[in-house]
Amino acid sequence: MSPTTKGIHVHGVGPGSNLGRYVIGRRLSSRPGTDERWTATDPSRDQDVILTVIDPSAPHLAAALDAARRAAGIELPQLVRILDVDRDESAAWVAEEAIAGRTFAAAIGRAGLPPEEVRRVTGEIATALEVARGRGVHHLALNPESVLMADDGRVLVRGLGTDGALDGHDEEGERAARTDAVATVALTYAGLTGRWPLSTESGGLPPAHRTDDGVAAPSLLAVGVPRDLDDLCREVLDEDQGPQTPGAIARLIGPWETTPANPAPISAVPPPPSPPSTPAAVPPPPPTPGAAPSTNEAEDDGGKGASVAAAGGAAVAAVAGAGKAVTDKISQFARSARDKAEDVRAERSAQRETLRAAENNDQVSLDQAGTSSDLEPPAPLLPSGSGAMPNQTQQRAVLWLMVAFVVGALVIGLIGVSRIGANTNLDAIFGSDATAPSTTTSRTSSTTPSSSPGTKQGEQLAIIKAVGYDPAGDGVERNADAPRVYDGNPSTIWQSEGYNDPNFGNKPGVGIVVDLGQEQSIGSVTLTLPSTARATVYAADQPANSGPSVGNTGGRSGNVTLTPNEPITARYVTVWFTTTAPGDDGRHRASLAEIVVRAP
Repeated sequence: MSPTTKGIHVHGVGPGSNLGRYVIGRRLSSRPGTDERWTATDPSRDQDVILTVIDPSAPHLAAALDAARRAAGIELPQLVRILDVDRDESAAWVAEEAIAGRTFAAAIGRAGLPPEEVRRVTGEIATALEVARGRGVHHLALNPESVLMADDGRVLVRGLGTDGALDGHDEEGERAARTDAVATVALTYAGLTGRWPLSTESGGLPPAHRTDDGVAAPSLLAVGVPRDLDDLCREVLDEDQGPQTPGAIARLIGPWETTPANPAPISAVPPPPSPPSTPAAVPPPPPTPGAAPSTNEAEDDGGKGASVAAAGGAAVAAVAGAGKAVTDKISQFARSARDKAEDVRAERSAQRETLRAAENNDQVSLDQAGTSSDLEPPAPLLPSGSGAMPNQTQQRAVLWLMVAFVVGALVIGLIGVSRIGANTNLDAIFGSDATAPSTTTSRTSSTTPSSSPGTKQGEQLAIIKAVGYDPAGDGVERNADAPRVYDGNPSTIWQSEGYNDPNFGNKPGVGIVVDLGQEQSIGSVTLTLPSTARATVYAADQPANSGPSVGNTGGRSGNVTLTPNEPITARYVTVWFTTTAPGDDGRHRASLAEIVVRAP
């Protein structure tokens, strides 16, 4: 978005007007026919916010609001918080917290940033995007205007999910992760060189220099570029290789500093002044009443550069003529700075290990679990004293105490075992509603369409998971939205990715798979279809687009109930779409609102 002060506002939104509970302030940017960004205040909370006001006729309005709501559920220090998502008859809006600072594009300027500051910014962005990816949310429109450099030193990403949806991007899975990874590396390149290497919004940065092999390497344009950052930019931007996810970038470039890099060089340490003729202690001048503490940026850099200078100056002022003391003091602070850097590296290393654990589905193996050696020893039963052996009376007391404990434990255990399962409503635990059946059903014969034990005839079977199905593509199809098909709310729907061709182009189709937890006897499948579509429902022991089928929708819409001609026992039910319906944006999608699987 480019700053502007002219043009027609979205449906009369202007300075001093009201939108919902917000009072509009100053317009920051505008994209005609799509959205505008405004400063605003929330009088009910006495809070300043930034409003993204979306034209109600914007082609991707619904997708943008949905993405904003999902992004609002992710709270990270590196993400600008989404405070509100709403709409009325005149406009829709997304309210974000107002951050004091400037954009990454403004911070870069023409000369770029110090390499270690670029490493910090890249690491913070990659970490935030990787956590969001784990929640099924991607940015897809990351650029130098999407990153804020707060006055307090934080790095924040704004527009998660929302900006990409407004631009019409709907990638999922590996493609979406790669898109965000490439944009993150592009920001690294921009920070090092002051130039933008992609064809997307640059925030006013000039385009990168290009050679026959692609964009010029950062090391050709700037001095002191670290080898790993230079190689990262070459691999991703010129060779289309390198990390495929933001998390892989974070692991590759870490560790990084937790505070902004110090712009003041260490050579700024002033030389000690000549000692006075009379070696006497000179006290520092008293502080001026009401004076604010120093806010010199060099003093906020974890003990580097100017901190050493300040330490040296303080030592000289305190002990006149003690040149050796000044040297010792500087060395002491230098060691302190090195120790702090080691602490930072250890902290970042721990964060990377946590990130790896998250990518492995947070599974912890037995050999990673704590052992008894990690626990404090139990309090001794014997009296503390000289360590002498207990007498016979004490030994007998301890023995009877242990016998009583063991007998009591056995009695309690026997009572507990006899009551396992009593008064337990397994339907309420495993089912999707009060009438849902137990998922503890046993395998039934494929030749006998009888219900599993504990399942009533014609009763709804519980669904434990749903995922998109794209065997001819990247393997996923809007997986983050898949759980909507069994949430019991027909107004929330799953949609496939958008296609230019009504028949998916060069693919036979796409689908969505629901998991029943274990093999179940299937009597019928009811689909709630928001639009007309041809889809076949398959049931098997794995996701499939061929084999035993429950039936075909025949191009119908609304509630469609399909019943198999022969008894079917399966764990997975696949709804395989072979046609799509056009959307308001001209792209074609398959969609499903609800699926209900019932026992025979």
